Formats: sequence, structure tokens, C-alpha cells
Amino acid sequence: MLFTALYLRRYYSNRKFQNTFITSKFIQYDKKQKAEGKPHVLPLTKKEAKRYTAIPSLGLTIKEGKIMLKFYIPLLTNLLLWVLFIGIDALLYWFILVIRKHLEELEPFHVPLVMNAREDIFVLDIIHVSGRYKKGDFSFSVALFEKECLPEPSLLLYQSVIPLAVILVILVILGLLSSKLMQLKLLVSSEFYGDNADERVEYLHAKILRSRSKTKFYELRHLLKTLWKKKSFWFPVFFHHQKDDTVHLF
Repeated sequence: MLFTALYLRRYYSNRKFQNTFITSKFIQYDKKQKAEGKPHVLPLTKKEAKRYTAIPSLGLTIKEGKIMLKFYIPLLTNLLLWVLFIGIDALLYWFILVIRKHLEELEPFHVPLVMNAREDIFVLDIIHVSGRYKKGDFSFSVALFEKECLPEPSLLLYQSVIPLAVILVILVILGLLSSKLMQLKLLVSSEFYGDNADERVEYLHAKILRSRSKTKFYELRHLLKTLWKKKSFWFPVFFHHQKDDTVHLF
């Protein structure tokens, strides 16, 4: 609200503030001037059309392009950072997945264990009878890594890419609207302050007329300087350029 109040104050008190747009009121005022036989400015020249833009319009001016560029520069930097973090996350996912695959392919470690055991026999649990030796194979295999202990990575791109894409679309739309925000503020302000808008139209109209008169003055002065330096204009007898009447035969 504070910025809106400051903007309206500058708009109301300063006729030069952002007064470079051709509105419908300006067109009506110029038609009225033309009907009364007074100097009019429409249509604008190519140079003036680049400086003074008709609103509302969908085309972007240089100033609006700069505003939109300022809005998009932080957006692009943050987008690159997000892409970098997502890329690092994907690389870590791929790295852990490769390690898990190689660990699963490792064969279990075989431990050979062969022992000779003597079998003792007891008669009535009292009389001991020496038994024979028996060879026993107690070999076993041990897995180096249990599958339950191996990491199971999961890459949930939808939890990061989809929200990021939604935020990006919203910011792009806001960036496009930011370039037209100036036009919207001017149009709304002109509706609130109708008398002030008429004064701004008259000021801009007079400004364009003054600029044109200065341009004509500079063009006339340049022409006089050119004629002043042109000797054939002042002394045509002595500095007359003769035409070449030579006939070339081929």
C-alpha cells in the first residue's frame, strides 16, 4: 500500500513521470487539435514511435524488455542451482546403485574346514571302548555383505521436479506480467485522476511538437552549413562541375 501511495503521488504531482505512452485520451486530443486546425503529431515518425509507445499493447518496448530481464536473471540463476542439485542427487543415486549391484555380484567367501574326529563308545555308560577316527567336513560359506544391509537408493524426481516446474511456470507468467505492470498502473491511475491525465496528455503533445521543431531547426542549420561550404552554390561560374560528355565505344 505504501508503494502504491507513493506511485500515485508521483503520478499526480509530476507530469513528466512515466509520461512516454500514447493513450486513447492522447489520440482523442490529437484528433481534436487536427479538427481545429492546430498542429497535430499523429502519426508518429519511426524515431518517435520507438520512444513513445501506444498502450495498451502486447508488444514489448526496450524499457519493458529491461524490466523483464531484471526479473528473469535471479530466476535463471536459481533455476541453474536447482538443476545442479538435482544433477548431484541423480549422480549419487547412480553411484550407490552401481556399488550395490557390484556388491550383490560378489560370490560368498568359502571357508574350507576338514577335521578328523574320534568316535568314542561307552558300554552301559561305564565301560569306555576306544572308537575309530572319522573324517568330517565342516566347510562353510560366508557372504561378505548381507542383502538386508546393502543400501537401497530411491530417486523420487516427482517430488522435486514437478513442484519446481509448477513454480517455474508461475514465475514465468509473473515475469511476463511484470513488463506490462507499468501500463496497467498508468491506465488505472488515469482513470482515478481524469483531470490530471488530461494535463499529462497536453504536456506530452506539446513536448513532441517542441521536439519536432528542434529537429527541423537542426536540419535547417545543417543544410545551411552544407550550402555555406559548397562553393559551386555561391560561385557557379568559377566552380561549375562540367558533365563528362565522353562517349565510350565498346
